[in-house]
Amino acid sequence: MTMRTRLPTIVMGRSMSGDAPTKEDPKIDFTLEGETGEIFDVKFSLRGILSTVVLAHGWEALKKELAELDRPTIVMSAASTDFLNVDIDLRGDSDDVAGFLKMVEPSVVVLSHIDIDASIELAEDYTSLDTTMLEVIRLIEALPPDAKKVWSRLKYRRANIGIQTGAKPHAAEFAISAKTLEAMAALGFEVAFTVYSPTKD
Repeated sequence: MTMRTRLPTIVMGRSMSGDAPTKEDPKIDFTLEGETGEIFDVKFSLRGILSTVVLAHGWEALKKELAELDRPTIVMSAASTDFLNVDIDLRGDSDDVAGFLKMVEPSVVVLSHIDIDASIELAEDYTSLDTTMLEVIRLIEALPPDAKKVWSRLKYRRANIGIQTGAKPHAAEFAISAKTLEAMAALGFEVAFTVYSPTKD
């Protein structure tokens, strides 16, 4: 949306709609009419309303009122930043992908499978990234020769590492040992990280 130098005017006869602001829902519903005659339904907080009017008219009295309002804050969950799991994303010939999934059952959970693409994770959860990857490696290395041939034919084999961020700690590390990295490289793994943003309370 392109910002205009002149703000839309509030249609005073029908400017307010809905209920008054509350602690749980501090925003107010307004109907605005733009210069072109278009009607917009928007929500403003009290700070947003005052900011808009001050910007448009430079009213000193409202500047003082605005300065006294608490600034908005984003409250993040107190949950810590954690390793979630490793998804193994696969792509290849549709028959190879389907055949491979049958060969690794019931050691894995199939998260998705659409034709040439599939995503799986270990049926058992482990607490650390390195331990989880070692268990994935053990599963692949223990496959019979026919299954290993299918594995090697796949177009990619991606270790997709999930990390959930939180408010604490300031920094978190999730290490993969040199031994694990060597084994991953030998099996043709790519590595990707999926980082999930903090939740809001």
